[in-house]
Amino acid sequence: NREVPPLDYGRVHRLKRARAELPVVLNGGVRTIGEARAQLETVDGVMVGRAAYQAPELLLAVDPELFG
Repeated sequence: NREVPPLDYGRVHRLKRARAELPVVLNGGVRTIGEARAQLETVDGVMVGRAAYQAPELLLAVDPELFG
């Protein structure tokens, strides 16, 4: 996959509001721990793909920043 389709976070957030009982995990476009933290206010999880591939040191901050 060399092209990123347009992301629609609003659609994901609306889905979570409409079906709060469903676990909703955002997959795509998250580049920083701050962005992940902001998304976690609405959704149940966040996947980091390209950002971790391009800057693997990002993963070192996940545990201390998000889980203490």
